[in-house]
Amino acid sequence: MKKISGSQLSALVALQITGSSIALGSGDDAMQDSWIAALFAVVIAVPVMWMYASILRLSPGRSYFGIAEETFGKVGGKIFTGLYICYAVFLGAQVFRVLDEFIQLVNLPRTPQVIILAFSVPLVAVQIRCGPKNVASCAKFLLPIILIFLGIMFILGLPFMDPQNIRPVFGAGTKAIMTGAFYNFSLSMGETVLCLPFFEETEPSVKPFRILLNGVILGGINLAIITFRNLLLLGAPVCQMYLFASYDAVGVISVGEFITRISVLIGINMVLTATSKISVALYSATVGVSRILGLHDTLRPAASCATLMAALSYVLYSTLLSGMSMRRYLPFTNMPFQLLLPLLLLICGKIKKKNAKKHAKAPAPLKTAAAPAKN
Repeated sequence: MKKISGSQLSALVALQITGSSIALGSGDDAMQDSWIAALFAVVIAVPVMWMYASILRLSPGRSYFGIAEETFGKVGGKIFTGLYICYAVFLGAQVFRVLDEFIQLVNLPRTPQVIILAFSVPLVAVQIRCGPKNVASCAKFLLPIILIFLGIMFILGLPFMDPQNIRPVFGAGTKAIMTGAFYNFSLSMGETVLCLPFFEETEPSVKPFRILLNGVILGGINLAIITFRNLLLLGAPVCQMYLFASYDAVGVISVGEFITRISVLIGINMVLTATSKISVALYSATVGVSRILGLHDTLRPAASCATLMAALSYVLYSTLLSGMSMRRYLPFTNMPFQLLLPLLLLICGKIKKKNAKKHAKAPAPLKTAAAPAKN
């Protein structure tokens, strides 16, 4: 099987960060300074990416779950993996629901959500069955297209932008900006922890920190530009009113009678990035289930995990409005998976590796020769 390249993984990380934010936007308490909060989130993410890379360097060539099993033992590793399976399924269900609601609200208002999910599940399940290399290759192919669409929308929206919408700069206050940065980190950049199982399919000589850092910088800048554009087009109070702020912001753009309905590009971007984000969560859940059950065919549970995600998304909350109100609490539920458990793994892994080196260097005890027997 061909290995995943570093550029493909960086593109996958960037799409994981952009994800559903490409349509939802990045609205938070920072108001007109939300774009600054997105940039600060990149700064917060740098040491976290270093922590993830340090974990992968504990045993190059092994998967994230494999390192956990090596560090905590067979039982502890399976518990660790099981926790991440729950996190991956929950995150995938959230993105499934947002994508489902977006398609129904914008394009197919009379189509039941179950029908949309029925078409979505086979799509992502087949993509995972084709292998992680396929997921990463698609990310590298899609990323330039998405960046081109973002550039087109920003340029066409320049005549409709009002610089007064982002003034006064830093007017929201330091506390609001840092709170917004924490939310941006947790709801986008911290979710890159689910990209770590893909590193098992890379060459052992790759540099994880450089790959993760490139993806985080690219994805974080995209998120800041999207937020900056929405603020200039609509203003912070109006952005707070809309569920899909990016879609409504781009909807005001029109160039004469020839170029209208630019918001269609947002719809395309949303479907592409959300599908990539679901695929990452589904792959992590699939690999985790296979490791716990000891399956030789690692990707065999893909369809079952995708069905579980879709079913959970359908009952996750009654309406999208109630789901959006839950987003305020998600950073606190995400923190154990994004920060605490990886930190615990890194500390325990370092200690175990250090102890193993000490035992390897310790001289073997000398065997005393047996005394000759007396006649």
